[in-house]
Amino acid sequence: MARRCGLKVPDTLLTNRAEDLGLFTDGEFVTKPLAKPAIDVDEPKIAYTHLLSDSDIGDLRGIDTTGHMFQRWIAKRSDLRVTAVGDHIFATALHAHSNRSRIDWRSDYDSLEYEPVGVPSEVRAGVLAYLRSFGLIFGAFDFAVDKSGFHWFLECNPNGQWGFIEYATGQPIAAAIAAELTRGPHHG
Repeated sequence: MARRCGLKVPDTLLTNRAEDLGLFTDGEFVTKPLAKPAIDVDEPKIAYTHLLSDSDIGDLRGIDTTGHMFQRWIAKRSDLRVTAVGDHIFATALHAHSNRSRIDWRSDYDSLEYEPVGVPSEVRAGVLAYLRSFGLIFGAFDFAVDKSGFHWFLECNPNGQWGFIEYATGQPIAAAIAAELTRGPHHG
């Protein structure tokens, strides 16, 4: 759907078959959890996005037990969280200052620097089209901004966190959500 809405998406594969990974023969790629990224054995552990190494690729035992998401790795200038509320776009560059947070910014919040930024018109149009296509008035979109400034869509969470962005940047996300909620039923 993101591609249909005009957003650029890295090569992505959902599979539980090791042989399917042959489709990713060039460059680096990551794996991400498809569902709740927490494992609760003795204490909760979070499964963050993982940049696959040669040894990971050489030992794919257990891949057949559940679905996995593999995605082409984008060498990033920054991550970008776009919080969309109705027609309002709140974009924040997340500048990672640790090795862990460069792969998955959620793994080390203390190393992040937040910067409110604008987005290119085609990204704005794509985000709003994506929301409309699913009948949503809210979405927390994650993008990777590559070294040349190109915006790569990674995912949209229709119930994503936004409070930390408002706190760090002062962007009026809560006010925009309240305004949307008080407008009454939406028709799309």
